Amino acid sequence: VSSNKLTSLPDSITQCTSLCTLYVNGNAITSLPMNGWKNMKKLKTFNVGSNNLDALPDEFVERFGEPDLKTGDCTKDETCTVRVDQNPVVEKARQVSKERKNAE
Repeated sequence: VSSNKLTSLPDSITQCTSLCTLYVNGNAITSLPMNGWKNMKKLKTFNVGSNNLDALPDEFVERFGEPDLKTGDCTKDETCTVRVDQNPVVEKARQVSKERKNAE
């Protein structure tokens, strides 16, 4: 469902426990479901890059980790490739990191 002008994902998406791959990149998604990410044990690829995410839910970060500032990938769960690049949440983290380095 990439590049379809979606603004959200239904909370029920995390109940799709057999889902292996989910590409929702290139939409206008502003938030992700708060819960259920731990239930998606078969998820191997999740691309949510190029959206409008300002924050990531705590349970999402617990499972997948924070996005890497260089790549935008979340790499905590080695069984799943997660791309979050080109979202405000990553851009803001990069800016904060840059400002901290400049202040030193």
